[in-house]
Order: sequence, then C-alpha cells, then structure tokens
Amino acid sequence: MGLLTKAESGWASLKNYLLDLLFPPRCAGCGRLGYWFCERCVSEIQTVEDRGTVPRRPNSALNGLRALGYFDGRLRKAIHALKYSGRRPVAKPLAQLLARYLENNPLPYEVIMPVPLHLKRTRERGYNQAEILAQELGNLTSKKVDVQSLIRHRLTPAQVGLSEEERLTNVRGAFQVLGEGLQGKAVLLVDDVATTGATLEACAHALRAGGASKVWGFVLAKER
Repeated sequence: MGLLTKAESGWASLKNYLLDLLFPPRCAGCGRLGYWFCERCVSEIQTVEDRGTVPRRPNSALNGLRALGYFDGRLRKAIHALKYSGRRPVAKPLAQLLARYLENNPLPYEVIMPVPLHLKRTRERGYNQAEILAQELGNLTSKKVDVQSLIRHRLTPAQVGLSEEERLTNVRGAFQVLGEGLQGKAVLLVDDVATTGATLEACAHALRAGGASKVWGFVLAKER
C-alpha cells in the first residue's frame, strides 16, 4: 500500500511537471509567466482596515467576519479565475494568503468548513471554489477540514442584484447540518467573497443549530 501511494505521488508530480511545461503557470492577476498569483499582485491588494474585521448586523450568528482584502483589482481577477475559469491551482497562493493572515491575526477555531454549493450548482461548475480554498488552507494550517457536515439542501436563485434584505430572505433556511460531529466545535467558515454576508449568516445559523459553539466567517474579499 505504501509503495502504491509513493508511485501515485510520483506520477502526480510528473503529471504536474509536464502540465507546467505544456501550459506554464500564468498569474491570474497580471498574466506574468511562472506564477499563479505573483507577489507583485499580492502587494497591490487593498486590505480591509482593522485587521479585516467586517461589521456585522445585530443578532448575528457569526462571532466575527474577517476579509483579507477588498473585491477589486488583482484580487478580483484571481478570484474570478478560480471561480469561473476553472483555474484551480490559483487556490493555493490564495490559501497561502489566508494562512498568512491567520498567523498574524489568530482566530479561535478547531474545524475549517467551506460554504457549500447546492449539488446542482456543483455539477454545473464541476467544483466548489470555497471547498478547494478550505482544503488548501487545511493543508497549510494542519486543521481538520469538514466538507460533509454542512449541506445546502435548498437550491436558491443567484444573489446578484438583490438587496441586503432580499439576500437574507433568499438564503434563509437553505443550509442544514448533518449528524452531531460539530457539537461544541468552533468553526472557521470559508468562502471566496462576502457582499452583504447573508450567505455566511445563513450558514452560521445552521451551524449554531447543529451544535457549533462558535462560527467565524473568513473570506478572501468583501465588497466595498
């Protein structure tokens, strides 16, 4: 079994090497060769003031909501490349930025959890970008990643173009916790972008109902 694992690992490394030769990495922010998201673009990210803390609404189920930067410029391009263009390797440098943030601004959490997509949306896109980010962040922080306990059991219309109240109503009750594995756990809820935070809020309410003791929202970017 160990030899098989090593062989598979070696083949994966060779495959990635050959893919890089045929299709070399190109920065999702500026197009620079040799990078998925280069340091020059990282340096241009407009960070959110006050350690990325985003104001929350009254009676929020979230203990806090943090954002790495604002959803514009090079960061916006990188997120779009990951989310809509199928450029999954971009998730790794983005997750590295999230891990760096957590080193400098620690949060008390035990489990990393991505905001889930409905099964229909996942099939249409082929993947959940929040899940890829969460998995990469888990690898970097050595924290458990739970992609099974929280599901999106109701398909909702897109949030684009809706007001804050309409967004809250749209996703209310759309999420559900399965099992009892989150009892007493502090959860780091990961997503790519927060506009009003309505989706994160709906997830947090479900997580609290499912036994989570704390829920921290953590996103790459927030709308200004």
